Amino acid sequence: MKFEEALKVGKGFTLMEVNVSAGSKESGICGYNEWRKAIELKVKSPAREGKANREIIKEMEKLFGTRVELIRGVKSSNKTLKIYEEYVKVVEVLRDVLK
Repeated sequence: MKFEEALKVGKGFTLMEVNVSAGSKESGICGYNEWRKAIELKVKSPAREGKANREIIKEMEKLFGTRVELIRGVKSSNKTLKIYEEYVKVVEVLRDVLK
């Protein structure tokens, strides 16, 4: 899988490019978009008043077990998340989810 292209290594954190579909029937990671080089996410919340962004952060913090911050794309479906976890651990979790 090429999902590693959606990740960038930082010192003590990992940046992850995501493409979000708001207002879906279910929430979670649903794949990898090779064209956008982004992890595909679905959230139940509508893209209004920051509801989808809050759900994204909450779900990703639960998945990775650490703090997650939205650093780019507040009003876009293409976003960059800063995950306060080492790259190797993020890859491990994503490998498990994207089987």
